[in-house]
Amino acid sequence: MILSLVVLVAVTGTAGPMLELSASGIAYPEWVKHGFQRAENIWLRNIGDATLSVSQIVGVKESLVLVNWLGLSSTGPLSVQPSESNFVYVFLNAGAIINSPGTVIELRGSVYFLSDSPAPLDSQWYTINIPVADTVVAPILDTIATSCLRLVVSSDGNFGQRGAGRVNMDYWDFGDCDTVDSIPGETDVYLYDGSPIILRKLSNPDTVIASWSIFGDGYPGPRGFVPVMDRQWPIVATGHTSTPTYDMFETGQFVTVDSLVAVELTWYAPKHPDSCEFLIQKMLVFPYKGTSVSGLTIGVAIDWNIPSDTGAHNTSGFVDSLRLMYQRGGEYGQDVSLQCQSNDRRFGGVAFLKNYTDIQHICSPDRALYGAYTALNSDFVEPNGGFLPSELWINMQNPGYSAEPVKSNQHSVMAFRNNYSLAADDSLTLYIALVTLRSGTTANFENRVRKARAWLYSFFGGCLCTACCQGLVGNLDGDPGDLVDISDLAAIVDYLFSGEQVLSACLEENDLDWSYTVDISDLQALIDFLFFGVPLYECNC
Repeated sequence: MILSLVVLVAVTGTAGPMLELSASGIAYPEWVKHGFQRAENIWLRNIGDATLSVSQIVGVKESLVLVNWLGLSSTGPLSVQPSESNFVYVFLNAGAIINSPGTVIELRGSVYFLSDSPAPLDSQWYTINIPVADTVVAPILDTIATSCLRLVVSSDGNFGQRGAGRVNMDYWDFGDCDTVDSIPGETDVYLYDGSPIILRKLSNPDTVIASWSIFGDGYPGPRGFVPVMDRQWPIVATGHTSTPTYDMFETGQFVTVDSLVAVELTWYAPKHPDSCEFLIQKMLVFPYKGTSVSGLTIGVAIDWNIPSDTGAHNTSGFVDSLRLMYQRGGEYGQDVSLQCQSNDRRFGGVAFLKNYTDIQHICSPDRALYGAYTALNSDFVEPNGGFLPSELWINMQNPGYSAEPVKSNQHSVMAFRNNYSLAADDSLTLYIALVTLRSGTTANFENRVRKARAWLYSFFGGCLCTACCQGLVGNLDGDPGDLVDISDLAAIVDYLFSGEQVLSACLEENDLDWSYTVDISDLQALIDFLFFGVPLYECNC
């Protein structure tokens, strides 16, 4: 159940009566099971210094077909003394009206309060959105944390919770020099909101079935992923697990709005301080009803708000060799006397690491990425309060990378697969890394992405399961004992710039960034390992 206040100003000690509304005890989101009634209370507090008179309380039902589902314990009048509170019960009598198991129905309405508070607070509204269902389970929120950042995640696939603050891949509580709200930058949020994206294009009629959990689109609405009790393999319980190496949160299953595709996310937060600036997300996608599904576009959308001098006016870019799409804080030199560091040293991005199907499994991963782009919120988010299915589908059809050149509030979208078919007995597993950097250069940020890649491969396998690569990669000259040293650096330099062959005949041994090629990025990875302590991954299939 969503209760939201349209007008609210809290000014304690105001002369005369002053109404403040709150929905104490109501957690978002909530739902009503078929055949049941629910009652919640809206608190009316008088924060003025004179008796408050509430003359009228009216429930307004926006659902045209369903009537008599919204009831109130009082329609007024009632009074509230200064510094005291009263409440009104809101009865959500869904059970008496709806009893259709297997469906999810949204009820929408408002509660209106008229009081003798000074205008404009004399007229205040609460809006109510409540789903009625039998199989839906309420999303569960959790916070996963490394030693230097946190992220709020949800069992319906959302992460970020629309800039909840200090749990958004930020460093507010972990050494950021800017922790004063009055200083431009809003450094308690780096990642504002995010979600997996699954689109299904219908040829007849020509429509797009869209599912996501970003920008407030939750399961009560027509596009929100729907959390469900696991009924299909694999059965995964929603919850938080801690190991000596990482903390983990598993969402359990949530399904697309047409119930054809199920998704499970697993989040990993490394515990080692040297691996604290990234999180790993594993995304499992499979047919929910055991039948094949075609025409799918599968990806992820993230609204980064990297702290900048002006709101979240970011720049963006890509690093193809790392499959990295990032945004960077904007530095305009307008607040030098206030800020403690240049905001263009702040970064946030998403890197595509690997994916495989259940039939291929981990030993032969298909790591191709269809496309990725950044775009302006003012063009594709703000006009409609979120994405439009048709617009998002069109934008995700473009292969390759595309960066928005305008410095402004941008979002990022990565398309893992386009026009994809899921076989009835198959699944698709995808890994991404979310990475931020409080202060550094582009090269520093790229090194953090390499750390994320190395961490994933070290703990969950990164090689192709052939016999030629054993242990740590990088032994390019074939030293006994898998030794990686300066001679390997000389070997790759000779290979890249003198035309000499790398001595190792094993591609996986030479391919330090797991890109299926040996190029300058592998040289950079070896330099980072030998001189800066950036780890290499191991072949531990």
